[in-house]
Amino acid sequence: MNDGTQDGAQVSAEATVPSRVNDMSDANGHRPGEASGRPGEASGRPGEEPNGTTKLQAAGENPIGGTRKRAGGDIWRQPQAQPDAIISLHGVTKSFGSHTVLEDITFDVPRGKITTILGPSGTGKSVLLKNIIGLLRPDAGQIFVDGEPMVGMRHSDLYRVRKKFGVLFQDGALFGSMNLYDNIAFPLREHTRKPEREIRQLVLMNAELVGLLDHLNKLPGEVSGGMKKRAGLARAMVTEPEIVLFDEPDSGLDPVRVAYLDELVLTAQKETGATFFIITHNITSVMRVADYLGVLFRSKLVAFGSRHDMTDSENPVIQQFLAGRSRGPIGMDEMAENNDLPGLDTNLAETAGVPALT
Repeated sequence: MNDGTQDGAQVSAEATVPSRVNDMSDANGHRPGEASGRPGEASGRPGEEPNGTTKLQAAGENPIGGTRKRAGGDIWRQPQAQPDAIISLHGVTKSFGSHTVLEDITFDVPRGKITTILGPSGTGKSVLLKNIIGLLRPDAGQIFVDGEPMVGMRHSDLYRVRKKFGVLFQDGALFGSMNLYDNIAFPLREHTRKPEREIRQLVLMNAELVGLLDHLNKLPGEVSGGMKKRAGLARAMVTEPEIVLFDEPDSGLDPVRVAYLDELVLTAQKETGATFFIITHNITSVMRVADYLGVLFRSKLVAFGSRHDMTDSENPVIQQFLAGRSRGPIGMDEMAENNDLPGLDTNLAETAGVPALT
């Protein structure tokens, strides 16, 4: 997301110490993401993990449950969402004019894990992030955050749910006229009534976590790009959010600084227990930090699953992207429709190793 500095900082600052909310239940008394217990929807079906989810969740699957017809007319019962999903996307579609950026995106983000979303440039990764936090509204579909439906939510409730988030933008989105200390303290001063002594404790604690204690009096223009990213991460976490969103955090960093940042991400997630959701196209970084990952291609979700299952996938899009090869269905022009290799099955769900949906 190429947000302006002050706008980006303001959104990132909309996180305060989160409070739990009541779970929403459906007509049958089930919470979103909770297994219904009906025969055939519990764990134990071929290809499922013990919690009842398939190893790879492909484009078009419905995390809320239900059935669709396969090609050929037989019925395939769709998998349930992970009971521990903190974010669930169901059929999310977003267009700008005649251009569809996201189409029928469906997957669950596990609570307390590091999830990454990958894909070629221009596939809608940053637009997906904006829809999750409510800066954009999907044209179709629903997004649940901690069980609450975001689409159609009143502005006051949306503001409340946003307090569960911290955000690290591509450029850090720091205020150029504030030193690093005041940048990190900004969301606490703007959105809480904490006394300055408590704010100082939180700022110093997070500055120490990201290795910036000796640089807090410096302005953003006086520090390196890596230090700006670390200051942005400290600010994103200073309000103790349940979810931290990263929009290409390694953008503009050299490989060594990226490795340090990855170590910091792992340490911070372990220390806080928060859910980290990372938009990136850095494969090396993903292999170091991700618990789960999904791949976007041509506005659609190719598949979503654990890092192990995705790296073992036989899907040609996933294989090409993770290997960084030039030959494959991903061409130079993401908008082109003729990038497929001869004989390539363009049904992304089927090539992901899961049943095709019609």
